[in-house]
Amino acid sequence: SFAELAVEAEDFYLTQNRLIWRAFQRLYRAKKAIDYLTVQDNLSIDGSLVQAGGPDYLIQLVNETISSLHVQDYAVIVRDRAERRRMVRIASEMATRAYDLDSDLDAAQGHWVEQIFTTRRRGQGACHI
Repeated sequence: SFAELAVEAEDFYLTQNRLIWRAFQRLYRAKKAIDYLTVQDNLSIDGSLVQAGGPDYLIQLVNETISSLHVQDYAVIVRDRAERRRMVRIASEMATRAYDLDSDLDAAQGHWVEQIFTTRRRGQGACHI
């Protein structure tokens, strides 16, 4: 089912795709069909159709999507890329902080370790540590 995909809007890199995914989630919760017309209508009602790329972008997605048959595989890719972006963000923060001679590295290390474990747990579900 849709809920089993474990993909959040924030997992998408593009804002347009985040907004479209939120529309999918709203439609799913309302037990409505998820298709071009319902998504476009939902985005229009929400006031985010233009920011989501408009009808042309939705049509492009429909035309470029090969099949929903492999949606689980696509979800794994989306989650993996999101986790990688989060790890890059953490590493960038670590590098910036490490060069800041006025920062407290001891306090920062605990924060980074927690962020890394949280990122890994989110990407894999619960994990043994």
